[in-house]
Amino acid sequence: MKRKADEYRELQQGSMSVEEYTYQFIELARYAPEEVDKDEKKQDMFKKGLSPKLRTLLTSQIYPDFNTLMNMAILTERAKAEQRKENKRKFLESLSASRTASDVGGRTADEPAVESIRTRKRGAASAGSSDW
Repeated sequence: MKRKADEYRELQQGSMSVEEYTYQFIELARYAPEEVDKDEKKQDMFKKGLSPKLRTLLTSQIYPDFNTLMNMAILTERAKAEQRKENKRKFLESLSASRTASDVGGRTADEPAVESIRTRKRGAASAGSSDW
């Protein structure tokens, strides 16, 4: 039982989702009843084990109870995941747009191809023309 209480004290979210971390937290808290006898202690221990970024986002708030904190942690994690997903989508769209532009010679599909002076010089020189 002492080993489980120690496991509770050292519990960190790590690569777990908040939901997985919460489940582990609640399971292990049974082995350390003196550390969760007050809601404030329970909240402090829960926040302490969250990932640093999530902890930073949640620490500035005061929660009326553990369940509110737990729900806010889950919702915040989901919102951050949605934000990352949206940022990735926008990034991939911009890559796709830049590739499309480079596929047409660095111009948009509506712009006509304009031969550069340098290209015309090379073409004329290889054709043996004396225009240049």
